[in-house]
Amino acid sequence: MHLWVFCLASSAAGVVMTDHPTRVVILTVCLLSPHQVHNLQELRRSASLATKVFIQRDYSDGTICQFQTKFPPELDSRIERQLFEETVKTLNGFYAEAEKVGGSSYLEGCLACATAYFIFLCMETHYEKVLKKISRYIQEQNEKIFAPRGLLLTDPVERGMRVVSFLTLLRRAQNY
Repeated sequence: MHLWVFCLASSAAGVVMTDHPTRVVILTVCLLSPHQVHNLQELRRSASLATKVFIQRDYSDGTICQFQTKFPPELDSRIERQLFEETVKTLNGFYAEAEKVGGSSYLEGCLACATAYFIFLCMETHYEKVLKKISRYIQEQNEKIFAPRGLLLTDPVERGMRVVSFLTLLRRAQNY
């Protein structure tokens, strides 16, 4: 027996399907309007059926962490090419900064060896600090630029540093 229930709320539509008393599958689609205030956590939760666009790592310069700046055609109607490239180049710059070897990273390594890595219980590494900086940047970009356009940029750390992904959310049909 399949039980289908359709529910419609102000910010999401959902379908609940069950064929067993203990199994329930919930499918949600996020519907956005340009005038709606966006709560990023709600958007992430309700974006299970959103289209995902992946920007792959660029290994042309070796194994340093950088992502391709080639503009995907799936984002053509959502965001300007220049804005996309600027965002990816900024992320690439942050990752280059994180992996840069300098005096502080050398000192961190020496202190780690001397303290059997217990030092990292008390302090953050340079790499961790830059990763937090990247997370703040992505959060800011989502709030100011991407969410109003029906997009969500996902932190590459959530995908194992393999890809940058954009969730393209469905938009509510405009009233004519």
